Amino acid sequence: MPDTAQKGCVQSEFIWYQADHLKKEQLLAWLREVEAETGLAGRLYERNKAGVMTYMEVYTDISASAAERIAALAASSGLFEKVDRRCESFCRIDTRP
Repeated sequence: MPDTAQKGCVQSEFIWYQADHLKKEQLLAWLREVEAETGLAGRLYERNKAGVMTYMEVYTDISASAAERIAALAASSGLFEKVDRRCESFCRIDTRP
């Protein structure tokens, strides 16, 4: 579940998890599913540190309700059944495009 962001802010969601058992293709398909269901295009990053794969989904400039929708989709997806997804929300404070 996303953490609570300030009301009315434009936030970005950073969701990370270790998932050695998942294939990149499954995670990319997940991003497509999120976009199809919510209209939000996320980005996926990976890190391989000492043989442990960590993935991070990033969704920028979204509302708190959209973040909650992503969390609900993940919770209902069998893909993340054995995965501890951790989420941080940050409110954007600069005014640059």
